[in-house]
Parts: sequence; structure tokens; C-alpha cells
Amino acid sequence: MNLPQRTFVPGVAGSAAAGLMLLAGAFSAAGQSRGVPGATDPAPGTVFSDCDICPRVVVVPAGTFTMGSAASEQGRGDDEGPQHSVTISAPFAVGVYEMTFAEWDACARARGCGGYANRDDDDVSCSDGYEYTAPVGSFAPNAFGLYDVLGNVYEWTQDCWNGSYAGAPADGSAWQSGDCGRRVLRGGSWGFSWNNLRSANRSRDISDDRGNSVVGLRVARRLN
Repeated sequence: MNLPQRTFVPGVAGSAAAGLMLLAGAFSAAGQSRGVPGATDPAPGTVFSDCDICPRVVVVPAGTFTMGSAASEQGRGDDEGPQHSVTISAPFAVGVYEMTFAEWDACARARGCGGYANRDDDDVSCSDGYEYTAPVGSFAPNAFGLYDVLGNVYEWTQDCWNGSYAGAPADGSAWQSGDCGRRVLRGGSWGFSWNNLRSANRSRDISDDRGNSVVGLRVARRLN
């Protein structure tokens, strides 16, 4: 799906803050049936939920930002350039938090999310007082009201993998060409070093990977 997609959220996973996440079936269906109350789009910063078990989302405004990192940025990877301007033409809503285990299990019970149920993880690390991932919202949000956009877990995006930004969309739409057997991950993770915890950092994984303890997702939706 091509969302008006994530927008210029520093560190929020996605190309051009693109394809913010693959909306899971049950939640997507709920959103289509409920919609956002009122005749006009809610103001930026408004938090709402489409159903009792749906993730809370916050409205992010339209805007323009520079995607990619400067050649002089410490920790930069070669896949983070060339820098280019991206314009998000319409506001959209994105998950306040990364999708939690409870939300995923509820989605699976509703026969969405590919039917994959939550599983325990034995990985233990970190010096923040938590075993592997921290509970969502443990740390301060960014200026858009989004928690954990850097760290905790990488976030899936809709973008196909490309080794640079050459030819990348400039309108915030998902990049649907390239190596689509692998999808872009953004935001860094508890299991990786500091240079991955930069908004420009890009990683990737095979698109059917369901057993990675350092990767999660965040939902997004159009307002209309």
C-alpha cells in the first residue's frame, strides 16, 4: 500500500519515511470500517484509535525534509546517499508506539498478521535495565509524539532494498523497485551499535523473516 507515508519523522523507519509499515490485516480492516471521526482531518498531534484493540496512532503533519546523510557524518554508510529532498504532501497517522506483543497476538487471533503468534525470546543483553527490548514508551517521545523511533527494535518498511538513494522517490511513496526480496529496516535496535541509532541509517532483511528478535513494526494509515 502506498501511504501518504510516514513523513519527516527523524528515525522513523521507512524510505522517505515511506511505506511506514505493512498494516496487518485485522487492524487495516478495522480502520477502513471505523475511520477518523469528523468531517475534516484531525489536527497534527491528535491521538486516536480505530477500534478497542487497535494501536493508538498520532497525526503527523505534511512537510519537506532532507533524506540521507552528509558525507562527513560520523558512522555514515555508503547506502545513505545521495542526499535529496522529499516532500510529504498530506498529513497521515502513525503508531504512537511500535506494535506490541499483545497487539500482534490480538491481530493473529482475528486471523490477520499472517496468523503468526508471539513467541518467547531467550536473547538477553543491554544495560538499560531490560532484557532485550524495553517496554514501549519507556523513554521520551520525539517532537511528533512517537516513541522508540530509534533503538528498541528495527522497524520494517515497505521499501524494496536498493544500495543507494539513486532514483529514490521524492514524494514519500514506497520504493517498489530494486531487490524486493529484501525490505528496508530503519531505526536501529537494542542488539546493534550506536551508529545504527541514527535517523539516516538503513538496513535490510529478507521479506519473509519471521524469527528475528531485533525487528518489529509500526502501523500507519491514511486519514481519508
